[in-house]
Amino acid sequence: MKFKTTAFTLLASIAALGMSLVGCSRSGGESEDINVRPSFDGELEYDDEGNIIFDNVELTMWSIIGDPDLTIHKKLIEKFNDEYSGQIYIKLVSQAHADYYPALETTWKNDFDSFPDMCFMHNEKTATYANKGYLYPLYDDQLKELGCDLDFTQIYENIDRVTKFNGVRFAVPVDAHGFVTNFRTDIILKNNLGFDGNTRAIPKSHAEYQKLLKDLKDTYDAGNLWTRNITKGQDHAWFKADSSFDFAPSCYQSTDPDGLSALYANGGSMTSEDGKTITFQNNEGFKTYITDQVNNWQKGYFSNGTNTEFFPAGKVVMFNEGPWWASQSYEPMYNNSDLKTVNPSLHVTQEDVDKYGTPYVPMHPDGWWSLDESSPNAHKWYGNGHIMALTKHCTDINVAAACIEFMNWYLQGKGEFKIDGETMEAYNLANWCSSGHIPAWKNVYASSEYKKYEATNLTLQALGNPENIIAMESHPYETTIFNAVANSVLSVQDLMRAGACTLADADTKLNETVVSAQAALDMLYEAEEM
Repeated sequence: MKFKTTAFTLLASIAALGMSLVGCSRSGGESEDINVRPSFDGELEYDDEGNIIFDNVELTMWSIIGDPDLTIHKKLIEKFNDEYSGQIYIKLVSQAHADYYPALETTWKNDFDSFPDMCFMHNEKTATYANKGYLYPLYDDQLKELGCDLDFTQIYENIDRVTKFNGVRFAVPVDAHGFVTNFRTDIILKNNLGFDGNTRAIPKSHAEYQKLLKDLKDTYDAGNLWTRNITKGQDHAWFKADSSFDFAPSCYQSTDPDGLSALYANGGSMTSEDGKTITFQNNEGFKTYITDQVNNWQKGYFSNGTNTEFFPAGKVVMFNEGPWWASQSYEPMYNNSDLKTVNPSLHVTQEDVDKYGTPYVPMHPDGWWSLDESSPNAHKWYGNGHIMALTKHCTDINVAAACIEFMNWYLQGKGEFKIDGETMEAYNLANWCSSGHIPAWKNVYASSEYKKYEATNLTLQALGNPENIIAMESHPYETTIFNAVANSVLSVQDLMRAGACTLADADTKLNETVVSAQAALDMLYEAEEM
């Protein structure tokens, strides 16, 4: 026996929801309030067990995933298409970050027939495209009718918050990640500059982070700094760096990632509660993050060198980078086989193997930016991630249900994978996250499958526990606000690189950036109200 439901059963009165609605004319679709529940064409059919029957349903998904993560992403989608052969087929369109969002805008306005049915994109863009009217609101009861069996209580709240706009869900979280700092732990420990009796090289507080910078510079200035080159195939002999070596403890800190970590660790927000006034410049943690950089630059703690060149050469001890490159690029080159066996020709001794065989460690900013170690967010840090969202190009109820079925499969579905030669049942999401992301779902993070990946992957170890990630607040004009944070830091760092920056200069640049961004934000809200 088959059961049927029509699109009309999915309609309900939005008045009963008590939601505040945002309305304006949308190109590519009808003029409507963005929170209106979707009405789809067609009907669903069910089998005797109540499962939706899919008959050669095709959908288009645009994905922002690029290399090196694209390999695993593609394999998973190919696996889905194979498992659902004759039922659902996903046409994957993968676009680079620089192309994805401009193409989304252009296609919506000029070629709506080519617009995707589903978007796989960065989570901080959710509110922007919800506000533009590109995305459907995802109400729990309607998702259930479309076959969704996801348990949203399994999502980490600090990650999930960015997928909602005005209290309404517009996307489903996939993962999270943030910039990590890469440390030359061998240099720190060799020079007896670690913590807890020199057994720990990574700082765990603002004070420890600043102390490490100072101790490294003081040791170098005194002519006592031991360093070495760990590039694969190079001479790995330890030597004392003289004044001609051009050493500095660190390359410049990242701009928006570390800036937002400083803001959130100290209880701040980018804007006022209504989102219309930029406020991050008033947060004491963020201001200290800026002044710390100026003070550290004046003390010679930052290098103008290229991080990927200076770091393995031992000319800097730490630098920031996106996590996606760590295990793929840096780990094989810097934690290489040369350093794990005694090799007289490359000057690798038994002590090197025993104590410094893994000289490179990536780590997230655990308490580095907090001014109060007892505050709730002291050891939390900013990270973004990916989401899946259903777009308003999708008008057929069977296509909508197929999108939801893919979400079920990707986020909570399981398959068999081999890990270290062992065949085991593993979440599809855990397999995806092995590329260098942490799951936004508690049950996947806690699974033995994910833990097996984490145990051998420095990037996953560096990213740590998803509950410590704080996703951005949800803003319809995220780019304007987010860029203000990044540019306020970058403008100060540009002054440093030019060779002249005082605390007064930094304060001026910060305020100039905010004033300019606020003017742009005001214009955007004024245009929306017209």
